[in-house]
Amino acid sequence: MGNDAVLDAPLFEARDVRCTVPTTTGGHDHAGGDQGERTIFDGVSFTINAGEIIDLVGPSGSGKSNLLTAFARLNPHAHGVYVLAGRNSSTFTPQQWRRDEIDTMLALGASAWEAAARPSIVSSIRLGLLPTTATLASCGIVTIPGMMAGQVFAGGDPLEAAKYQFVVFAAIAALTLVADGLIMTMVYRTCFTADDQYKPPSER
Repeated sequence: MGNDAVLDAPLFEARDVRCTVPTTTGGHDHAGGDQGERTIFDGVSFTINAGEIIDLVGPSGSGKSNLLTAFARLNPHAHGVYVLAGRNSSTFTPQQWRRDEIDTMLALGASAWEAAARPSIVSSIRLGLLPTTATLASCGIVTIPGMMAGQVFAGGDPLEAAKYQFVVFAAIAALTLVADGLIMTMVYRTCFTADDQYKPPSER
């Protein structure tokens, strides 16, 4: 009876999925609405049955990537209920959830890059750049970083000091981008064969 219920359950179900991202206010509060937050989507619910093919379409910036990363549990700003083959996502570890998702995509013909590497690399780079982008958003307005402060106190032109400080932050962001991309690419190359088949840990 229990097995029949699992077989009859949708392949994937999402309920009441919501995503809100923080916004930079520049130290000033916005009038009305949620201050410091922007809602990407709210109340998203649907089911996917076995054998169905779903197209997710929409203009750039409409939230497609946020929705897909939410389903993969890679979006820290998204919340909701996800059920895979009758099992709630809370019963999976993040690694188990991603592995089942990757196995399904590989079985449907996706390459290792499409199924595993690209989503994880993009998420890793995005999270790695968060501190730098947050600092850039307030640099010279809310905070004055060390190099810029030293030049200003020494009597230098504040605009020139800000330019030098921006170059430093840009270099840090570029190094983070390259390092995250190389590390994640090398890790995933050890996880799959040349035929895009998953390689168990015992065979790596």
